[in-house]
Amino acid sequence: MTLAQSDAHHAPADLPRAGTPVLLTRPLRPGARCPSAFADDRWQLSAAFFEEHISSISLNFASVPEPFKATAKHYVRQLLDGQDPPVLRRISRRQLAVRTVVPAFPSLTSFLLRLDVRAVPRLAGAGPADLDAYLADLLDAGLSRDTLGERISAVRRLWARRDRLPPGDRLPPAPPWHGRDAGELTGRKRPAGENRTPRIPAATMDRLLPWSLRFAGDFAAGILAIRGQYAMLLPRSDLEDASTTLRAAGTERQALTEFYAHVINELSVELDRVTAERDGLPGNVHSISMAPGRRSLE
Repeated sequence: MTLAQSDAHHAPADLPRAGTPVLLTRPLRPGARCPSAFADDRWQLSAAFFEEHISSISLNFASVPEPFKATAKHYVRQLLDGQDPPVLRRISRRQLAVRTVVPAFPSLTSFLLRLDVRAVPRLAGAGPADLDAYLADLLDAGLSRDTLGERISAVRRLWARRDRLPPGDRLPPAPPWHGRDAGELTGRKRPAGENRTPRIPAATMDRLLPWSLRFAGDFAAGILAIRGQYAMLLPRSDLEDASTTLRAAGTERQALTEFYAHVINELSVELDRVTAERDGLPGNVHSISMAPGRRSLE
């Protein structure tokens, strides 16, 4: 029996049912629950995010071609709730965080859409020619290095979890692109641990550091005060109530306005002086000026 024939006769024992809840194995925010089930076309994942300001995070399977919708659900469920991620060269063996699964979803959709365009009915029918055509499209699309790498890694992750998917929802046994990773396929390897951000000149850093300390020590109280007022007004939907609140806080608002005018004036004087000295700030220093803002506040 060939490996392909074996695939057709061995299905995972833990395949979900239509009502199987999503995020079964993930820690959830206290008091929150995940309302979504496997059969839903939209999976609400907000409960797995612990930041209180996050209101709605979801995956919409309506964007997946109909022949591959069940495939996508089985695969994403493995990313969310599957245990012991498979070993894959240059891809972390750790279970992906939910906040990583969400932005990775478009890369999966991109691949499935391309197969649908090529009239490939199921993943099991995606041969080397289909994978090579998809890679050629990616290389010609002018994508950023990170996006291109994620698109390729999505296909490799999908293949690595093939034995955990229903038989018809598995890529063929041979590793995509002969097992080569994104760096090898694109010729854009990034040296591990290398910081590619240009170093900030010492003269510029000497100017930035004191202002960073001033923002933390001198300006923080005013910034937090206006942030608190903004948070108080944000939930209000009635403009009249918001207007009444603002009028009642007129004195405080005026004080904050004067405070920010003072901050901007100080920044303007410093930036104008640096511009005049032309001492190596990055970019076009002649365009850096806050004088108009200062005049409007005065």
